[in-house]
Amino acid sequence: AYGATPFMMAAGNLFVGYMLLQQAKLARAALAGMDAPTSEGALAEFVSGNDEAAFYAAKLETARFFVTQILPENRWRLAQVVHEDRSALSALAFPG
Repeated sequence: AYGATPFMMAAGNLFVGYMLLQQAKLARAALAGMDAPTSEGALAEFVSGNDEAAFYAAKLETARFFVTQILPENRWRLAQVVHEDRSALSALAFPG
C-alpha cells in the first residue's frame, strides 16, 4: 500500500504512452498517404497551410514529447514503489 500512488502514476504513464504511440502510428500512416516528407524540416513546411497534415504532425510531436519527457519519470516512480522507507508510519509522525 505504501507504493500504491507511485505505482498507479507509473501505470497511468505507461497506458497514456501506449495510447499516444498507437495514435502516432496512425498519424504516420495518414501522413504517408498524403506523401508527406519524413524529415522534420520538410514536414514543417509541408504542414504549413494544410490543417489535416498539421493535425497528424502534432500527434507525432505529442507522442515524441511524452516518450522523451514524461515517460522517463517512471524510473523514479518505480524506485519509490520498491523503496523500503516507512517513515510515514513512524511513531514520531503520529505522536501520542
